[in-house]
Order: sequence, then structure tokens, then C-alpha cells
Amino acid sequence: MRELAQTWKASVYTLQTVLGALSKEGWLQLRHGSGTFIVDPRKRFICAGIYQSWNIAESVTTPFTRNLHFALLSRLEMLKKEVQIFTDSRPDKHQTELFPALAEAIGHRRIQCLIAPTVNRFNAKPLAKLSIPTAFLSNTLSDHCVDYDTAGMLPEGVRRLAAMGCRSVGMMSSIIESGETDLFSGYYGTFERAVREMGLVLRRGWVRKARKFISSHELHGYQEFKSFWRLRHKPDGFLVYPDTAVKGVILAILEIGVRTVTRRMKFVFHRNAHVPILCPFPATWAVADEDRLADALVELIQKQLMGEKVAISSLPFQFKELRSSM
Repeated sequence: MRELAQTWKASVYTLQTVLGALSKEGWLQLRHGSGTFIVDPRKRFICAGIYQSWNIAESVTTPFTRNLHFALLSRLEMLKKEVQIFTDSRPDKHQTELFPALAEAIGHRRIQCLIAPTVNRFNAKPLAKLSIPTAFLSNTLSDHCVDYDTAGMLPEGVRRLAAMGCRSVGMMSSIIESGETDLFSGYYGTFERAVREMGLVLRRGWVRKARKFISSHELHGYQEFKSFWRLRHKPDGFLVYPDTAVKGVILAILEIGVRTVTRRMKFVFHRNAHVPILCPFPATWAVADEDRLADALVELIQKQLMGEKVAISSLPFQFKELRSSM
């Protein structure tokens, strides 16, 4: 102890206070008669925080968000880690300051890391400034992010349609491009480039974009496909994202007539692995798995605790040929 005090030019009392604090936080283990030992970072991971920027118990929450939340709880339970959940009920525009309960827990070192599956443009900045290991469901915050590779899914979806014999392709989505740093920046342009590079036909009116906030993605999918179907010329392949819009498109196809539509068009639809969608006609599904996403978020935390360098992780969609996703 005295040697360390001399090395750091500090008093023995100060050193004892610091080592005691580090021991309480789990960084060090003080063994009477043996000495002081650095704790394996994996063992130091005692309690994780999960931050939700809205109440996931509310009816407006998507099944995907709930499924991912419980998948995270399951993974952390398997690792025998404690979990503290922070539900931020403040309006989005008031989330520019770190959630007080979360700030207090971090300040008192009650959690060693934080997983944030629901990130928005308001809480992004305070979350990105945290000094503890973090993992976000997004690709817009530092390198501590995990998400599915939507940009990669679009070209692969186009390729799948081409492999099924489609020579012209369109798409519909309820996604809004809101800025250069947004998760979906360049989203529609990525699709259009993929179509051109594969030598397929893409006409005006075949890309159905969301241009303003949508309260119901399912209703948007239904209305847009009904409007799209009234076009004189239609493509023979069509891609729809996300799954909430897919449900509306399927409903519109049922109303128009399954045979009428499927005789002329083939489809690539998005879905989440644990969110069933009943589809009474053949389709190719681009599947995102909530369990894989939970594993990737927890792994990102573990790498940081071990002092490893981390980078944005983009998980590929799994494409499956299914008549129904049920």
C-alpha cells in the first residue's frame, strides 16, 4: 500500500479510500491476508439497465418492441445478471435531458451498463454521452449500436424478385426519411439503385413513399396498395417494408382478389420472427429475429466490459419462402 502511495504521490488514506470504492463497485477484490486483485470484467457485470423511452405496456407499442424487451430479460437472466428497467414516460421533446431516475442510478453506480432498445432523436444525445458501457438499437449513436441491415435487405429483396422471373419491380414503405443521420437516410434511393443495377424496369409511381407522420402503418399499407393497384401499368414484383405495412397490403390484396393480384405479381415482405402474419398466398419473407437482436445487444455490452473495441453491428435478414408466416 505504501509503495503504491509513493508511486502515485498520494496519502495511504486516500489510496485506501479509492481502493475501497473500487472494491464496492466490483472492480477490485480485497482478500484479507492475500492482497488486492483485479476482478474479471465478466464477473463485475452485476446489474444491467434497460431504458425504454415509452411505456411498452401501452397498446400503441409494437409487438416487436415487447418481444425484444422480453428477449433481453431472458438473455440477462440466463447470464444471472440483475436488471433495472427505466421507463421514460416524458413526451419525446422533453427527453433531451437524461431521464432523472437513470441519471441517479448511474451516479450511484447501481448499474454497470445500459441497453436502450428505444432511441429517438431527442434522447439520442444524452444517451450517447454516457461513460458506462452502452448498447443501442439504432445505427445513429457512436459505435455502440446494433440493428438489422435494412439497406442490405433492399438489394437482396430485389435480387430475389429477379430470380423469380420478375423484370419490373416496385416497392411500398411507411418509412419516412427525416435527415442525413437518420437510420433510413437514403432508404428509397438504395432500392432504386438496386433496381437499376440489376437491369430491371422501375416506373414513376411504383415507389410508394411515406411523406409525413403516419399514425397507422397498417392503414397506410392498405390505402397505398389500393391506390397503387389503380395504375394502368404495374410491375410484376413488389417489395413491402415494414411488417406493419405488410398487414395492410395483404388486407388490400384480399379485397381486390388474391388470384387477380398474385397472377400478375410476386412479393417480398418483411416480418419479425415472433410477430405472426397470416398471408393466404405465396411470398418471400425477409425475417428479422428479435432473439438474435437481443443476443447482439448483450454481446456488445460484454465486449465493452472486456475492454474490446466495438463497432456498429448490422445483422442480415434471413430470407424464407413461406406461404404464411404463422
